[in-house]
Amino acid sequence: MLKRFVVILFCAAWFTVPALKAFACDYCILSTGISPLDTIKGSGMRVNSRYTLMDKTYKGTEQIKTDQRPKEEFWTTEITGFFGVTEDTTLLVVVPLKKNKTRGHLHVHDDGEMEVESMKGNESGLGDIAVLGRFNLLRRHNLDSTTSVAALAGVKLPTGKTDGRTEAGDEFLDAHIQLGTGSTDLLLGLSASHAVQRLTLLANLLGSVTGDGRSGEVEHNYGNILNYDIGAKYR
Repeated sequence: MLKRFVVILFCAAWFTVPALKAFACDYCILSTGISPLDTIKGSGMRVNSRYTLMDKTYKGTEQIKTDQRPKEEFWTTEITGFFGVTEDTTLLVVVPLKKNKTRGHLHVHDDGEMEVESMKGNESGLGDIAVLGRFNLLRRHNLDSTTSVAALAGVKLPTGKTDGRTEAGDEFLDAHIQLGTGSTDLLLGLSASHAVQRLTLLANLLGSVTGDGRSGEVEHNYGNILNYDIGAKYR
């Protein structure tokens, strides 16, 4: 009954929140995803590092050929502290350390023509911190398998800078190059795992209901976001 209530609550919150206008940001939380959500038991710390490179431009599924190509790089190191409050409740704090770098800016004119403008910039430092609680809804264990389902709820705080400028210092960097989004976001998620002997199957779902943000001197509303993944582990 509890599991059904949480699923209904999650879906209701996601689909009843009005759609927010989004502008100029394709990968706003590309480097702030919180996964895997099946985290860990007990208390401790985990460190994840990842690198993302974007140096191609697409219109739909068709790659656009330009004389110059904008290049964006994202390095992210996430430090996640987790603390077992009770047997079924875990508190998580995710602290992202980021380095974002851009070379070139793609400008789309009103007539659809695209132009790469010369621009360089980079920002490094603290990103947006997230605080979540993980609550076990189901834990079923027998001699052959173990199944668990958990719900997550939390908030992403606007701790990352949003006023980074280009190397020339004459303009602000694009919103997705900034270290933070400038918004306070509600996080809701579900995670499930099923283990049979040494093999574990995982499924995670994490939604973000975004608030009002700011980049430089411009206020904005990012769209709501839904991250999901399916994976497997062999021990």
